[in-house]
Amino acid sequence: MTRKVKSEKARSSKDALSGMNVDGTAHVDISTMSNMDYPAEIMEVAKEVINLGKIEKLHKSKKDAACRKEGVRQVEELLKNIDRLSAHHDRDVVHLLMLAGDVLNKLKELLPAKDFSEFKEKNFGINRKRRLELACQLAEHRDDIKDITSCGEYRCLEFIRYVKVTRKSYKFLAKKYKFPDTTKDPHGTKLKKLIDALINEHRLTTAGVDVDLKEAKAIAEFNTRSITVTQAKGLKEKLDDHSSKVDEQKELLDEMIEDKKLDVKKKAPQSPPSKTGVDEFKSTLDSITRSRTFTNSRSWVKSQKGISDTTAFQKKLKEFLALAEELKNSIQ
Repeated sequence: MTRKVKSEKARSSKDALSGMNVDGTAHVDISTMSNMDYPAEIMEVAKEVINLGKIEKLHKSKKDAACRKEGVRQVEELLKNIDRLSAHHDRDVVHLLMLAGDVLNKLKELLPAKDFSEFKEKNFGINRKRRLELACQLAEHRDDIKDITSCGEYRCLEFIRYVKVTRKSYKFLAKKYKFPDTTKDPHGTKLKKLIDALINEHRLTTAGVDVDLKEAKAIAEFNTRSITVTQAKGLKEKLDDHSSKVDEQKELLDEMIEDKKLDVKKKAPQSPPSKTGVDEFKSTLDSITRSRTFTNSRSWVKSQKGISDTTAFQKKLKEFLALAEELKNSIQ
């Protein structure tokens, strides 16, 4: 296919997709949604967008503003295509995220750290922060996830964490656990459940729960996602509360699996700070405010030379600021 034909197809794809919401929900004809060429056409649009060489060339030419603007344009276009694809294939969404991550990682390489942080916040906002961080991670760990992108961005990120903490390569895991290919698992359902099971087994055993891969797979069958570290710890606490005997804990876990529901112990809500604690804090604050009568006086400050222990004062100040922050977090 020539570049001219590709460009024409890309333009027609943009026109056909103008009815998509930014959240990826389709409002176009069902024939467009069921078109097998739809994802491929979107990927062609994306390939027309990305141009790392242009970003690097602008940077080398000292055109800093233009370099940043071009980076923003490319990422924005790629994110738009991700939204359009969200109703289709997880695989292509992950690929687009990796491309967006490539652009951001290139800018991170070229720009000073402080400038890059401010640049991201200014141009993409706080709401996209986590997804852009995800895009960068997916791009950095492309070799670990390139064959499981059909599992979607969330599982790919979870798998990256799993590979990192277990220090096992994708190649090793795929061979040992016989990851199914697309001919046997066209929709990726079996692969998703297997990856969830591996993560379940690791997190549960790390939390101290006596579980094997078979049980971890059984949990994956009724759980929509792999269990979190917090859930694994909560399950362990629930089992410990039930009994200190391993076999009795095993029986309870088997019952949960049979009922297809993990009963996780939830943390009790934190009680608000006592009135006394707030009064003491207010009293200390009032005392410091009153002391400004003295500290604002140059003669008083001068008189403290050789008398006041500034090291001790700074230590107490740090303790007070830490207390203020703790109180603030408790009240929120």
